[in-house]
Amino acid sequence: MGALEKHSKYSDRVGNYTLLGQILNIKASNNPFRAKKKEYLKSNIQLTKEIAKDYKNFKYRQVENRSKKLAILAIKIWNLSNNKIK
Repeated sequence: MGALEKHSKYSDRVGNYTLLGQILNIKASNNPFRAKKKEYLKSNIQLTKEIAKDYKNFKYRQVENRSKKLAILAIKIWNLSNNKIK
């Protein structure tokens, strides 16, 4: 798989997204991960801080692993099988 194809496959995965306030998002922009980490650490959002603390670099494997981690977390938070909708 070529770099462009790989980028297309991974760029829109949930593991590649994070929440940032507007000012931090503008500063992080499309910078390399090393520069983004500085802005992530300033965030008030724990999941965003964890990216900076938990990952030395953030490439395809890390996006894949974080996507799986977030999926497991989502299942724990929004476990619909235990919630009765009326």
